[in-house]
Amino acid sequence: MQLARQISHQEWIGYLLVKFAELYNCEGNTLEAERYLRECLPLTRELRHPLITCMYFCECGNLALLRGDIEAAETAFHQMQADKLTSNPAFLALAHFSLARVALARGNRQQARELGTMSLELFESIHYHEAPTVKAWLDALDADG
Repeated sequence: MQLARQISHQEWIGYLLVKFAELYNCEGNTLEAERYLRECLPLTRELRHPLITCMYFCECGNLALLRGDIEAAETAFHQMQADKLTSNPAFLALAHFSLARVALARGNRQQARELGTMSLELFESIHYHEAPTVKAWLDALDADG
């Protein structure tokens, strides 16, 4: 991060800010995750870089889910489908999976399964590394209900 800041490489700064937010979300440290996301927001708006934008909204949604704010999570995950992000099948698959998690949080197992299956099919069609994660999530969903 220090080097990216020294050379003012805005894309790398944005990318790293989101990755730090992701790390803190995974640790359950929502305050630190929020701090990095807040710092990243102006860059996301300025750069309009599809990868950074998608990652930003994904982490905002993950943060909201961790906090139990299902509506905010859904709004963030829907933002992943906005603009030109859905032209990338990996982003679309990630949005489907994220919205599947929202559906499950709302108790709608059928919708969760449908969205999760759509995500898995897209990930598998492009041989994306997240496919096993979604498959395991769907298997756990089927095992629980």
